[in-house]
Amino acid sequence: MKHLFLIILLSTTLGFSQSELTHDVYFNTDEYDVPLTEENRILLFISNLDTIAIQKISIYGFTDDRGSNDYNLELSQNRANTIKELFAGYGIDESLITNVNGKGEILLKVLNEEEVHQIRGLNRKVEIIVTPKLPEKKTITQPEEVTDNKTDNSKKTTDDIAKGTIKKGDKITLDKIYFKTSYSYVTSESKKTLEDLAKILVAKKTSILQYKVMYVAHK
Repeated sequence: MKHLFLIILLSTTLGFSQSELTHDVYFNTDEYDVPLTEENRILLFISNLDTIAIQKISIYGFTDDRGSNDYNLELSQNRANTIKELFAGYGIDESLITNVNGKGEILLKVLNEEEVHQIRGLNRKVEIIVTPKLPEKKTITQPEEVTDNKTDNSKKTTDDIAKGTIKKGDKITLDKIYFKTSYSYVTSESKKTLEDLAKILVAKKTSILQYKVMYVAHK
């Protein structure tokens, strides 16, 4: 004999467990067809998913404690399958539904005899768990450090030019080269350093264009 018992919930259960959204669908005794009131609640739940990027949907079916284990497992799986078909029929991508499992009966926990029917009614259900996609973390790309492929040897000076120990491409540091504040020309104090450099270049019969000259500016 079938016992008809319908739990009517007026509001949609849209729970938040950190990043998950949950919804429960309740069934009549021994049935896996969705009651009309429950279908309306499912539609409201699905409409709330329109603006959510979904990672996956899990569907778990349950029964009350009456009936054999085999019967309850089959009935709970049929309830889970029904909800999957309903979701697909309302436009939810089936590839998002990753788990559709019947879990069998939920053991009856009774506080008093008057609550038996109510608790069994709450155990005849399907749990829907929607896991949204987490926002992607933006990766900040650090600019690559520009390095000189050539080995930066120890500081070269005009003495190295005179000794002939430098090669083309070496950086030469000219010390005691002074510029007038806010101007691009050197002061008279720099004359001796420039004259010494000129004498060395003449003696070596080379051009300053062969070298990269780096000066140390003194404020």
